[in-house]
Amino acid sequence: PVLIKRMLSASPTNDRDRLYMWEAGWIGFLENPIVGIGRGNERFEYEQHRARVAERHGGHHFLNTASAGIHNVYLQVAYNTGVIGLLGFLWLYGAVFAWCAHWIRRARDREDLGFERGLLWGAAAGLAGTLVAGVFQNNYFDAEVGNMVGIAIGLALHAGLAVRNSSYAAVSIE
Repeated sequence: PVLIKRMLSASPTNDRDRLYMWEAGWIGFLENPIVGIGRGNERFEYEQHRARVAERHGGHHFLNTASAGIHNVYLQVAYNTGVIGLLGFLWLYGAVFAWCAHWIRRARDREDLGFERGLLWGAAAGLAGTLVAGVFQNNYFDAEVGNMVGIAIGLALHAGLAVRNSSYAAVSIE
């Protein structure tokens, strides 16, 4: 019920703080579009962008400190690492999704590879979930999410290699 109430109350008026954080992040990204401001520098740089946005919007008072970040993983990555970092971030996820899709297809008719197929599906679903949540959350700084992403990628790699090795073993036996 709390989640449903929150979703129903979402609006540009109720959520302007988040929209203003995004605006400040976008301004900062536009000032450093190629390589960003650098990881760890947001606590020094982001406040000035927030101040400009606050002034532009009638002296808005943000609900959190600048160290809380932009609350959008895509803007946060672009802000910190520029277009180069954002492309690398998206490439990593795209490569893992392509890996999972490839090995899921290769294992689809093999009953003995159900566990590996499940790991691949689970990794892809978990990573997709972090990307969706990242639109509204600042999981860029979240160690738990970072650990989960690393574990999911590792499990996907392990499962894909197991499918590959099983496929080679099946071919050599025949």
